Amino acid sequence: MAQNETNAENIKLMEVLDFAFFNLAHELGNPINSIKMTLEVLINNFDDYPRERQMEYLRSLHVEFNRLESLLKAIRSFNTFEQLSIRALDLRSLLQNLLQMMGNELNEKRITLSFSFPQEPLWISGDSRALQQALLNVISNAVDALANRLDPRLGIAVDRQGDSCLIRISDNGGGIPEEKKDQVFLPFASGKPHAAGLGLTMAKKLLTRMDGSIAIDSQPGRGTEVLVTLPAADPHAG
Repeated sequence: MAQNETNAENIKLMEVLDFAFFNLAHELGNPINSIKMTLEVLINNFDDYPRERQMEYLRSLHVEFNRLESLLKAIRSFNTFEQLSIRALDLRSLLQNLLQMMGNELNEKRITLSFSFPQEPLWISGDSRALQQALLNVISNAVDALANRLDPRLGIAVDRQGDSCLIRISDNGGGIPEEKKDQVFLPFASGKPHAAGLGLTMAKKLLTRMDGSIAIDSQPGRGTEVLVTLPAADPHAG
C-alpha cells in the first residue's frame, strides 16, 4: 500500500476515534451531571423535603442510572459476536423469524409492512445470530424513524444479483438530515434520546465480517432506504 494511502487511512481512523470518544464523553456526561446535581439538591434539602418530594428525586436518580446501565450494555454487546460461525443460511426463513419476533411491536405501532421475496429459495453465507442482530438493528432504526407518522410504512424487499443477495429495508419516516449523513455509521452518533448510537455501527461491523456490506440512501422528509448486500451461498457445497 502506498505511503499516502496509509497516512490517509490513519488520519481517518484517528478522526473516527476522536468522534467516538467525544460523543462517548457526552453520552456519559449527561446522566453523570444529572445524578450529581440531583444528589447535591437532595443532600442539601433532604430533611426539609416531604417524603413524596424525596421519592421524586430518588426516582429521577433511578432513571439516570438506568441510562448509564443501558449505555454500558450497548458497549459490552458491541463485542458479543467475536467468533462467527459462517455457513449457508436460508435467508427467507431467517427474515420471517425476525419479522415474527417483531410482529407485536409493528402491530402496536400500526406499521404497515410489505415483504417481497423471490419465489426461489435464496441462500446466503453468514452467521445466523450475527446476521439476525445486524438486520434487527437496521429494522429497529427504521421502526424508530416512523414514530409520529400518520401512515407508517416499512418495506423489506429481497433480490438476487449475480453472486450477491440484496436486502432493501425502507421506511417513509423523516429521513436523515444532510449534516448527519456522513455520521450514520460512526459510534455514538445517534440523534435519538436515550440511544447509545451503536446500532448501525454494530450492523456494519458484523456485515463486513461476513463479507457483506451496508449502504444508506436517505432523503429528508421522504424516508430512508438501507441496502444490505450478502454473498450468496450453495447449501449443497462442501
